[in-house]
Amino acid sequence: MKNYFTQTDPKWKNVEFPYYKKTIGEIGCLVTSIANIVLDTNLSITPEVVLSLLVGDMGITNGNLVLWNSVYNLFKLRHAKYSKNTFDKIDREKFKNAYYVVEIDCTTYSHFCNILEFKNDKVEYFDVYDGKIKSVNKERIISIRVFELVN
Repeated sequence: MKNYFTQTDPKWKNVEFPYYKKTIGEIGCLVTSIANIVLDTNLSITPEVVLSLLVGDMGITNGNLVLWNSVYNLFKLRHAKYSKNTFDKIDREKFKNAYYVVEIDCTTYSHFCNILEFKNDKVEYFDVYDGKIKSVNKERIISIRVFELVN
């Protein structure tokens, strides 16, 4: 496994999102997951750089929602598939060399992480908050986004 970023890394965990006083360490799971995908390109990327580029491109709204078109354009990603609550409909063979970001239902909030492997009715993922490899049952998956790098 490559060295993934965590949102709680002291180098950027205190960097604030625009529009309100929350930090990458608190709510930066999606920008950290994106940074982990883009690690495979030649870009010098960190979660802090992802946030900065998205803010500069107006890719984050004043409610701190990420605008996916900015993600695709800025980081040379192609959005291959979006599957909301349809774990079984992702053709994992078709997207064998793709990158996956999973949104997990954590009862009081949702949390984005990088999928490492599909195992039957579970997803093994890298938790960008604490850097641990975990698994979750498909019932707790809110959405899966599949990305491919554009050459």
